[in-house]
Amino acid sequence: MEAIDSTQEKQRLIFLLEGERRKTIELLRDSSPYKIIHPESGWRVMDLIGHLAAWEREVLAAIQAFHEGDGYTIPNFEIQAYNQAQYERRRQLDPAQIRMDWGMVRRDVQDVIHDLHDHCFSSDMSYPSGRRGRVIPLIEELAEHEAEHRKEIERRVESGE
Repeated sequence: MEAIDSTQEKQRLIFLLEGERRKTIELLRDSSPYKIIHPESGWRVMDLIGHLAAWEREVLAAIQAFHEGDGYTIPNFEIQAYNQAQYERRRQLDPAQIRMDWGMVRRDVQDVIHDLHDHCFSSDMSYPSGRRGRVIPLIEELAEHEAEHRKEIERRVESGE
């Protein structure tokens, strides 16, 4: 296995997250937080942003635990139940509160990436879902997760529905 330049990898991952966030923020400038994105569930733009923030908090907890030599997983994790519970927790919040949490957790993720020890890039860790893997793919999945939901919002905004 090829050695990883952790300084360069940290910068790449932080840049990746920053890029995805810039694209999402740009899209949100023209999107009402109350616009329904998933008619079948009633999830609005702000619900998707709350969902992203909630999952990012779980990823943050897992990376922090790993950085400290421990592990973190969500007990009895089941994706649909988890998503519904997080939706219920946040659905009455003001969009500004959701947006603030979303921004703060991203800053915290970037800070923990910056602080990771070199050995964290070559060891497996516990993911929030209970899977195991390396920190790099987990962070890349986080960026992909945001991109996927941003595309859902884009499609609804562009369709005018």
